[in-house]
Amino acid sequence: MLAVFIVGLAGAGKTYLTKSLKEYLKLLEEDVISVNLDPAVSRTPYHPEIDVRDYIDINEIMDRYDLGPNGALIAAYDMLATEFDNVLQEINYQSPSILLLDTPGQMELSTLRKSVPYIRERLSFANQVCFFLIDSFTALNPVDLVTQLWLSVITHFKLNLTLYNVLSKIDLLSKDVRRELIESARNPEKLYEKLVVSGKPMDETTKHLVRDLDNIMGYSELIPCSSLTMEGIDVLCQVIEEFK
Repeated sequence: MLAVFIVGLAGAGKTYLTKSLKEYLKLLEEDVISVNLDPAVSRTPYHPEIDVRDYIDINEIMDRYDLGPNGALIAAYDMLATEFDNVLQEINYQSPSILLLDTPGQMELSTLRKSVPYIRERLSFANQVCFFLIDSFTALNPVDLVTQLWLSVITHFKLNLTLYNVLSKIDLLSKDVRRELIESARNPEKLYEKLVVSGKPMDETTKHLVRDLDNIMGYSELIPCSSLTMEGIDVLCQVIEEFK
């Protein structure tokens, strides 16, 4: 079994990537199921075979503990660890070849709370890989691109998983803009130049943050992808096939 963790900032396209990957893998006649790990999502564009909302009710948590939406989400996600035996039982019962794990939009729940590392440990019997989504539209701002690249590094460090950066929503960009963005993401020196041109104050810490990316980005490929046009989905499926 291969467990694919799909991680990224809110709005980066994790849920739609889960949908597109699932559809493509099914066309390839792969035995794949999806798992929704977000207890607060109102709806998903795909039908998750396993859904944490079957075990955790965010509205009930808000009422019971008199919490606001953010506090209730943190409590709900922490509760996921206590409910994961039920999820794991469902996973073992269905026993798929590929497990797509759609994580919450609030990325801090995946990196700063214990639930996702705990889930990763409980799935230690399976091969595992992580797709980290970088929103290409917001990444047009070089400051935001650097921020997302470092969040990818943090995710890699926290989860200790082989991680691939996925540049999502590339259908929103022209081919020239897309090519320039991909080149900037792969070339910290060029990214540094863009930051200087943008007027970003460049103290010594900022300079090191950008240039040090060159020393650590080798662990990850950068894969352009669109869940709308399906461009790049075949490349992600090739990665999945390699780790299966």
